Amino acid sequence: MRRARRDLRERRLAAGVGDERITTAWNGAFTQSGESVRITNLSYNATIAAGGSTSLGFQGTWSTSAAVPTAFTLNGAGCS
Repeated sequence: MRRARRDLRERRLAAGVGDERITTAWNGAFTQSGESVRITNLSYNATIAAGGSTSLGFQGTWSTSAAVPTAFTLNGAGCS
């Protein structure tokens, strides 16, 4: 996430990941229910100042295909 116009707190990034299973994440805590994954901020990166940036990542496994994650949302709003 880059170039926020105002401070951003308590972020929730969600995406569809097909049949992939997330095994680890960094700079965020993840939960997964079926094909849906949600990653939330951690205490040390809870606020991003206006104009600031952050990054996160995750690794996973798959059984039939390694699909590109889809349908990203940030705090419930669509994003790409």
